[in-house]
Amino acid sequence: MRVSEMDTLFNYNWWATSRVLDTAEGLRDEEFTRTDIVPLPHGSLRGTLVHMLDLERSARYRLSRNLSVDPIAQGRYQSISDLSPAMRAEATAMKDFLIGLEDEHMDSLLALEDGTRWPYWQFLLHVIHHSAQHRSEAAVLLSALDRSPDDLDFYLFLKESGR
Repeated sequence: MRVSEMDTLFNYNWWATSRVLDTAEGLRDEEFTRTDIVPLPHGSLRGTLVHMLDLERSARYRLSRNLSVDPIAQGRYQSISDLSPAMRAEATAMKDFLIGLEDEHMDSLLALEDGTRWPYWQFLLHVIHHSAQHRSEAAVLLSALDRSPDDLDFYLFLKESGR
């Protein structure tokens, strides 16, 4: 996989996440943190989105600096308006990281703490798919609150972005 293709996938990832965040704007704080709307692995919309942010951030630190970082506590974000800027900043940081890569990096091996070694492209693709799973969970929760983010299809991203 080439860097330009990975960049397209991360642009899509951010486009779809932005649709979820935009749809969530205006939620009352108690809706943002509520755990009884839809059973989700991370409890609430806040828990789900913070989990996404945490994985994306930790993956970027692992890839760019070969560092582990402490997990982000859900309680750090009390509202969607607190969380959205952090997610936007992380998307920008990942974009900046990808800009610095060359195609040869995609096959470089990344050693994880458990001893496994993954090519960069596989690790980055894992980040994309992880976010897609949890973004879908967030969309289900928002839909249950009558706030569907509408379709999040890759095709629509391509169409809207003129690719």
